[in-house]
Formats: sequence, structure tokens, C-alpha cells
Amino acid sequence: MVAISNKYKFVFLKSRKTAGTSIERALFPFCTKLDDDLPLELSDSHYGEGVARGPAPEGWRPHIPAARVRRRLGQEKWDSYFRFTAVRNPFDRVVSHFFWLRREDEIIQSDSFDDVRTAFRRFCVRPRYATDADIVMIDDKFVAQDAIRYECLADDLARMAQKLGFEKAMDPLPEFNKGIRKWGDIPVAEFYDDASIEAVKRAMGWVFDNFDYSEDPRDTRIPELKT
Repeated sequence: MVAISNKYKFVFLKSRKTAGTSIERALFPFCTKLDDDLPLELSDSHYGEGVARGPAPEGWRPHIPAARVRRRLGQEKWDSYFRFTAVRNPFDRVVSHFFWLRREDEIIQSDSFDDVRTAFRRFCVRPRYATDADIVMIDDKFVAQDAIRYECLADDLARMAQKLGFEKAMDPLPEFNKGIRKWGDIPVAEFYDDASIEAVKRAMGWVFDNFDYSEDPRDTRIPELKT
């Protein structure tokens, strides 16, 4: 998905399992059609052109890679528009992605946490999840200019609104696609062993390289953003 505003000159690059759908819906009133600066007419069932999701014009789709956004948007707009994304502690994000992708599997409903943890570790080591590097990287370069941290969602969204010069307050942040899992009360670090930690560090390297998340899943500090 990509949310675009010609009026406010921004592009939101939507990553997975980072509250991206909630962020995109909060941005809806400020998005515009791709070819002008008129606001979108939005409803629960129609996302419009400026928020490209699902069956959308000109090949836009959810979680579209940055290189394709640049190509479809055009180099001039890509260079001049403010580009931002959303990030989350990679260890927490991969656990969330595991439960989302495997939500129909019997193993998720197991009464044995050891069985769930074993399945999760296999999931990490292969790996069997999208890293989203293509959503925010072009030719190995990180192309987002700012990010909303999952851990500071409301504050960072308000900061972004101020930076973009929104002329009205944003609606309260909605919740979409929020996972509910049987083992949600287990600390994230309990899912990991040395092999799965190293696998996530490799797979999610772009997050660790650009944001100060700890490489220890027991350390849940929230990184400061670079200014």
C-alpha cells in the first residue's frame, strides 16, 4: 500500500505488522488523487487512488516496493515529496508476523508452548516471512526520510502531522488487523534462542542499521529517532 498526497506532498510506504493499516486510515483525509490535489472521497469499502490498496488503478497494491512507487509516481514527485514509513522492534515484529501468517494452523492453538516455540524458531531460521526491505530500500539504500515507531504510535503520528503541516487535527487512531494470540502474555524474548536471534538480525538488518533497536530481544528500549 502507498498513501500519497499531492497537497501535502508526502508518500507513506506501508510496512507489515507495524500498525500500517491504522496509519493509512488516519492519513485518509489528507490523501489526494494521484493526478491532482483534490481530497479523496473515502468510505469503509472504497480506498480511492491516493491510498492504493487491493484492486487499485495502474497496478498499485498493498506493501508495494519503493522502486515501483518511484516508477509509478514519477522521479520528480519522488524526489520532492516527503517519504516516511513505520517501524517496530524486529523481534516483536517477527513474533507478530508468525502468529498472523500461521493463524489458521493447528500449532498456534497448541497447549504446549514448547511446540509453538519450536515452530516459531523454524519460521525464523528459514526464514518464512517478508522482511519489507523492498518496501523501504532501493539499490540497498534506505529511502524513507522518517518513520513512525510502533511503540510511540500516537505521538509519532502527531509529530508527522505537524511536520507535514496538516491544517486540521487527525481523527483518533483506529485499530485494524490487530492480532489476538493465545500466547500473547509470553515475553517476546521467550520465543528466541541463539539461532533464531541471529536469523532475525540477518533478515531484518535494514531496521537494525537505520534505527537503534537492540539486538537483544530482552532489551525492549524504544530507539530515539535521528534528527
